[in-house]
Amino acid sequence: MSHLTSSRLRRILAAGLQAGTAAGLAWFLGGIVLGTDSPIYAPVAAVVVIGAGFDRRIDKVTAMLKGMAIAIVLSEIGVSLAGSGPIQIAAVTGLAIIVARFVTDDLLAVAYAGLNAAILVALGGEGWLPDRALEALVGAGVAYALIYLVFPPRPRNHVRGAIRRQIETARDNLGLVADALRSADSEAASGAESRSEQIDRNVGSLIDAFEFSHEVSRLSPWRRRDLSSTIGLRDHARRLQSVLRDSTVLVRVASRLAAGSDDAHEHLADAVEKHSDALKGIVETIGDDDADLADSTKAVRQDVDEARSLGRTVCGDTSRRHNAVVEEIVSLADEIESWMVELQEGETARARA
Repeated sequence: MSHLTSSRLRRILAAGLQAGTAAGLAWFLGGIVLGTDSPIYAPVAAVVVIGAGFDRRIDKVTAMLKGMAIAIVLSEIGVSLAGSGPIQIAAVTGLAIIVARFVTDDLLAVAYAGLNAAILVALGGEGWLPDRALEALVGAGVAYALIYLVFPPRPRNHVRGAIRRQIETARDNLGLVADALRSADSEAASGAESRSEQIDRNVGSLIDAFEFSHEVSRLSPWRRRDLSSTIGLRDHARRLQSVLRDSTVLVRVASRLAAGSDDAHEHLADAVEKHSDALKGIVETIGDDDADLADSTKAVRQDVDEARSLGRTVCGDTSRRHNAVVEEIVSLADEIESWMVELQEGETARARA
């Protein structure tokens, strides 16, 4: 438990509280509304909708219903034509997954189609509107009520948290690769490169965080006043994604240089660390209401300008890998600087208006 930050611990506890409450309420209300003793799909659907991440819940329900619809149609056709049994379960489940993959790229919809097909065929079919579909709707309704009425997150805090987590992870990785460049440590370089692959896969969660926060501010009556601010924050999402992806590319090429060379590259390590400082400044620039935008953007631009200059420092290494690292240092500096210029120009235009 010592490695858990207080904010992460709160997120874990909140996720458990929401999921547990949703499951219990969904079972209770499913029994009352539908008059069944074991409305098993109600808590299952509620937990699926609640989730434990930063993705949009509406998309989860849409995916769940797509998968369920495919499963209902195919299971009813399969049971009516061939009955129920292990061969029928195998055939219909496989067909449901194939059809779902053709209909949608959403892996949750595909998984739900296969799961429901297997269950419905095993039960011998339950009609074109099976009780389990109704139970799922009850569970989804309970989850929505908890998310948007009882436990709506503060949209700006949700977005800030996502920004900080992603940037802190990227900064940690830049620090690792800077150390590898200084020490020519191939093991450290390999670790930084493998971590960069995971970071790159997680960058997409930034857009999910922005979209979910915007969704909450639209649908929760308690968070409507945050709507305009979430729209403004969402405008930063794609630029921030681009910056983080460029930083993972820098980590990869720098890791390969460090792993394949016995020489230290001090000036490149210093440049990478300046980019790490710039990422820290970005958090203050777009995540703090009290930040002076002119000062914060200026500080970030100074960091990336120093990174650019350090990267271009003349040294004895003119290898292809060395030059690739320099190119990525300069590219990332240009990307961040152009974003900061846009932010400052936008602020100046708003002040004049």
